[in-house]
Amino acid sequence: MYENGLTMYNTIATYRPNDFVTREEAAKLVGQLFEVLRFEKIDKGFNCNFVDRAKFDPTLADHIQKVCTWGIFRGNDKTQEYMPHDHLSKAQVLTVLIRILEGKMSNEHADPRWIEYYIKAKMLELTKETVLLNLEKPSTREEVALLIYRFKNLVIDEKKFEVVGALLKELA
Repeated sequence: MYENGLTMYNTIATYRPNDFVTREEAAKLVGQLFEVLRFEKIDKGFNCNFVDRAKFDPTLADHIQKVCTWGIFRGNDKTQEYMPHDHLSKAQVLTVLIRILEGKMSNEHADPRWIEYYIKAKMLELTKETVLLNLEKPSTREEVALLIYRFKNLVIDEKKFEVVGALLKELA
């Protein structure tokens, strides 16, 4: 993943796959996936002028703005902060990916129904996690890369994608 422009790192040494992924990195990774797979980019009309914008990695600021506008990763609606250096839990990453498949806005801060998204992710074989307590742990860069790889393959395989659509409608 570090060689394909999805991260700001260009070597395995600087990529550090076992580091926890931050919100700003996750926005870059998932936003890039969103673009590469050509999901429809609809301006959801959110206030994406975050008060903590000065804390962003400057190379990621535009990307964070875009993914907020599309409703993939939003900031805290009450404080207008993005909290770019907070780590994302495994449950939050799965929630964002499943909501993209469902065509719905993501709000990983609004007490999401993580178990519901975990069950959907498990049925779609996005995750092999079996210990629910592990969902609360921060995701590593390597784990996010694996989830993105599985997500991409799921979407690219047309037959599988048709099954995914039917399954998500059934579970809704």
